[in-house]
Amino acid sequence: MSGKAAPVPGMSHGFPASLEASALGKRMEGTSRIAASEVRQRLKLQDRLTLPGPADAAAGLKRGDDIDGARILVPVMQVRTYDRNPRRTINPKFDEIKESIRAVGLLTPFNITRRPGEAHFIVCGGGNTRLVILQQLFQEGHAQFEQVELTFKTWRGEADAIAGHIGENDQRGDMCFWDRAVGIMDIKASLEAESGNPLSLRQFEVELKRLGLSVALANISLMKFALEWLAPLGQRLTGLDVKRIQPRLNLLKRLAGLWEVDEVGFHEAIITPALHEHVQALAPDSGADAEQLMRRWEATLAERIGVDSPKFARMLAALDKAPSAQRIDLESLAVAEKPSVGQPAIAPVTQPEPGQDIGVSPEILLTSMPTPNQSDLRHHLREAAERLARAGGVAGWFAPLEALPLGYYMEAAPLPQDEDMEIRRTLWWFLAAASGQLNTDLTQRLPESSRWRRVVLREGGMDESAYPFMVEDDLLAHVTQDGQAVLEPWSMLVLLQDELLAGHCLELARLASVARVSDRITYRHLAEAIHRKECG
Repeated sequence: MSGKAAPVPGMSHGFPASLEASALGKRMEGTSRIAASEVRQRLKLQDRLTLPGPADAAAGLKRGDDIDGARILVPVMQVRTYDRNPRRTINPKFDEIKESIRAVGLLTPFNITRRPGEAHFIVCGGGNTRLVILQQLFQEGHAQFEQVELTFKTWRGEADAIAGHIGENDQRGDMCFWDRAVGIMDIKASLEAESGNPLSLRQFEVELKRLGLSVALANISLMKFALEWLAPLGQRLTGLDVKRIQPRLNLLKRLAGLWEVDEVGFHEAIITPALHEHVQALAPDSGADAEQLMRRWEATLAERIGVDSPKFARMLAALDKAPSAQRIDLESLAVAEKPSVGQPAIAPVTQPEPGQDIGVSPEILLTSMPTPNQSDLRHHLREAAERLARAGGVAGWFAPLEALPLGYYMEAAPLPQDEDMEIRRTLWWFLAAASGQLNTDLTQRLPESSRWRRVVLREGGMDESAYPFMVEDDLLAHVTQDGQAVLEPWSMLVLLQDELLAGHCLELARLASVARVSDRITYRHLAEAIHRKECG
């Protein structure tokens, strides 16, 4: 892709050029500023490292004697952290781990390896934090950490080494999206360097599975996009941020192209300046604030093509609905009538393209709204539900259906188990409950091809065992003994902590309240407990 985001200064392949520049290396800087007398004492300790170690079967290990899986006793200062470790954030439990090792020693030894032609060892498959702590303790005078017993693993290449570190962090669940994205794409670069051939994303997905990492093709694409376009945001980004940004940016790029702004110009004149302004305006510990960033981009492009904000929003929505629209079509859009006092404008819903989760998320107006007629109310309910589905990444499960009270249902397909799992599963069940499909009578209105219908009504060869399998394995909820699907009570807090999702939830809740008052029979399911499964 031409016009990519400029690389972060001082970085090569997304990694520090030296060990000293790494986050863990910085953690050790304070231990090197010591008095001259202590320097002489530590030099003596360092000299001891060149002396023969204690009598041990592995102490005389030489090049060529490396045995895969062997436990060896090695001088702690002869082991280095893995210089391409994808994790850049310091372990938040660093001090706690250090105190534990100081008190009881290293209870969980890590693996080490070494590259061909190198004499020193490097950490293999996780353990960088423990190594830095051991080295700090030894430098502080704890002689018992001069040598440590570790497990040697045969070197299998950079890609395998990076994958091992990612896998170890995945098990603990403490790796941020950005660090994981950098690591995953560095594996791709390593595999291509080793083979001399480029890898398609689908081929790369297969290679990752071979290395023990399960990363969906869609997530690989998001990671690639993040590194190419959003590098200045770095560790502020979450996977959900990128899912929101990518389709919006693609839509803006299409619109810019209709005004003869090529991709390079689009990136240099629209994306990069607004992105850097946005990063500079963020508080030190804040997240990416994806919505604000996208508003900056839209305002910049609107000014570039000479269109005011209201018309630009209508043009963007129209292009999202009709990707083949031309400039003349967008320029001819009539100016919409201004809403009367006290009545908000209802933003048009945007239809996703196949496989697209998130598109344009209109501004949400939470001012009071007069009670509309039943036809308008149903239309607004469906639009609000679809906006929420799109904003939270579950639009792929959202299925329009006129037969249900709100005009849609949520199809029962597997939800990805990734860092956004909590948001997706909570939104799926929230929207499913609002649709009415948890009511058995309303379930009968679903298409016969619907998996939710077939499982709940036990059609098409489904038996009673299919329901708990679908709920627990695919929809990530729990099934109680009486057959109810439930989530943890705090699940909704995950949604309310996100300003955008909270706004969409409140919009849907407000319309649902109006619906219950205006037609208690049609919308009686909205008063039922969320996640409740009624037995027929």
